[in-house]
Amino acid sequence: MDFSMITRTGNKAWTISTVGLVIPLALGFIPLIINPERIERIEKSNGHGIFVALVTHSTSSFAVIASLLSELQIQNSEIGRLALSSALVGDILRITITTNIVVVMGVLSVKIDQEFVLGAFILGLSVPEGPPLGSALVKKLQFFGVVEIGIYNALFDNNVIDGQAYAVMIISVMIIASIVHWSVKLLYDPARKYAGYQKRNIKGLKRNSDIRILITLQKHNHISAAIDFLDLCCPTHESPITVDVLHVIELVGRALPVFIPHCLQRQALGSASHKSYSDDIILAFDIYEHDNENAVSINTYTAISPAKLMFEDVCNLALDKVASIIILPFHIRWSSDGVVESDDKKVLRALNQRVLEIAPCSVGILVTRANSISKATPTTSITSEYSTIRLAVIYLGGNNDDDEILCLVKRAMNNPRINIVVYHLVAKDCIAELEDLMVDDHELLQEVKNGENVNYQEIFTKDGSQTACFLREIVNEHDYFIVGRRHGIRSPQTDGLSEWSEFPELGAIGDFLAAPDLNSCASVMVVQQQLLRNRELKGWIL
Repeated sequence: MDFSMITRTGNKAWTISTVGLVIPLALGFIPLIINPERIERIEKSNGHGIFVALVTHSTSSFAVIASLLSELQIQNSEIGRLALSSALVGDILRITITTNIVVVMGVLSVKIDQEFVLGAFILGLSVPEGPPLGSALVKKLQFFGVVEIGIYNALFDNNVIDGQAYAVMIISVMIIASIVHWSVKLLYDPARKYAGYQKRNIKGLKRNSDIRILITLQKHNHISAAIDFLDLCCPTHESPITVDVLHVIELVGRALPVFIPHCLQRQALGSASHKSYSDDIILAFDIYEHDNENAVSINTYTAISPAKLMFEDVCNLALDKVASIIILPFHIRWSSDGVVESDDKKVLRALNQRVLEIAPCSVGILVTRANSISKATPTTSITSEYSTIRLAVIYLGGNNDDDEILCLVKRAMNNPRINIVVYHLVAKDCIAELEDLMVDDHELLQEVKNGENVNYQEIFTKDGSQTACFLREIVNEHDYFIVGRRHGIRSPQTDGLSEWSEFPELGAIGDFLAAPDLNSCASVMVVQQQLLRNRELKGWIL
């Protein structure tokens, strides 16, 4: 238990928890005051069940609310965070008041068995929250859930409640729990707020306008790849970028998710040093911001939350900061010889898939290989004074994802040290298709083709097998690939590729370029333009 969380809860949480504790208890005690004789007769015949039922039905513990929110998968939502904060405060208030009763009315202490609750409470305060000790204790002590049976037995032994009253209370709890679960699920759908109708993508931005990027990181080896991408965006004084960096950490050994804006944390702490989970990430991006003064503005955040709900933190921040694109790390990292260095399917892949489904803006998944670029120090620029990067764009046209990658290329064109090749794959038997696409994409494509550092090539392919052969020929000629995801779109140029796709979140071509048997050292960025959903999202909670 992190006791400092109590002091950081807002006035709203304190108000809700206080009202939620006082009013039910006050209303419950009114009948006892109005007709004490009848209550006394009932008590004598039913083993003091009324008082136990009154207290248990007037309060909800933090553990119960946390479990319900976990089942509903809304801990990270606005209402979920407020509920957890209120429950935490309510637990403190309730336990502080059951303690005063013990001090004033020592006679009742044996009947309510306060020693067990107080002992667990003190233990929670004395043990540091989170790993390694807190998480280890949680795993070791989970089996103590059977203590409910022991509490029930301790209640028959002390004549606090009889079997009939206990059965009624259990049925009551089941009914209430069912109603609350169903009601919350019906009335509150967190995904609704992401079903926006505003265009939040790179294509929709005005020329040379400030682009807002949300970069999501989990491990420190994601830093250099993220900075490489920022270099491709070519931040300048005339065309700056604003970057929000989110470090996601899996919640272990605690029940309350935490979201830390480090800019506010610094203001509160002043010059005092404060150890953070994200110190290395903060330092790396602070240096990058300093090296690109007046061209890059960076804010860093840390989100500690359950693995299944990390997407809520990502999408919430993207929505609040009006991001144009979210950059996510791919869950597999390969070395230059094709050996898997890390594989995190449980957390990162689930995060990426969920964000692709409901993100309020465009999304890019960055596949990183341990080549000479990604092995550089976290603050080394791939476009430094003495280096160049060979950027390849795989363009099929006629799709929003492909428009988005052209918009990224337009920004990269501003850096003369980036050599760009645009490979326009055209179906060999569909020449008319090329003419139609040139009409639809004429302005954007023509602007890219006319770039001084751009080499435009039309590649005619009959099917997916010819496309694969062509990609094998050029894969070692480039350091970086950008490609559209084109999910759910069938094209003659990719026929057959999707059938062998191992990672659908990368699309057919992105999956092929990321294949370990390709023996490539190039990184790959797969882009999905914002999905504008014109219908309500329902039933997303699994």
